Amino acid sequence: MYCVGCGTPNPDYGKFCHNCGERLVNSKAELISRRIPTEKELLSQVLRMDPKPNQCHRCGSQQENLTRNEFGIAKVISVKREWGETITRAGISALSIATAPFVGVGVFSWKNPSKTTSLQLLKVELVLCSECLSWAWKTRHGMKLKEDAYRCHPWAEQARSIGYDTYLSPDEMTHLKPIR
Repeated sequence: MYCVGCGTPNPDYGKFCHNCGERLVNSKAELISRRIPTEKELLSQVLRMDPKPNQCHRCGSQQENLTRNEFGIAKVISVKREWGETITRAGISALSIATAPFVGVGVFSWKNPSKTTSLQLLKVELVLCSECLSWAWKTRHGMKLKEDAYRCHPWAEQARSIGYDTYLSPDEMTHLKPIR
């Protein structure tokens, strides 16, 4: 059961939230009368969680040879497609094909519409011991971490519950452009 005040997960048998002390809601009627936390409040709850910077996020070991791997947890805000060039090419192709019997040549041209995706991003660091790091590497498509490795971060599950469900590697994050 989740607290409607701060979004913290609590056991089903609990009466009060461990985080904020708010009384937990047990019935639908009571839930309707209670305030539902905003996304900003839920996000601040995620950011307050201890990311455990000095222990492996997968196995919990506190070795000295921990590696730190930066990555991003993102929420897709919008996806826009730009159809202008695609429509122009289709129109020119149609005109070219229609005039082909008279001119002798018809040309067909197509380009998929470009896509712009807007994201809200949390930049985080995945801490892994040497054993867990060897498990986490994906070598088929180059040296990058598996998506399962990103899910080991302490924030991953809580962030996913509020829509942050896209994991970005450091290479993918370098291609992002900030909104001005």
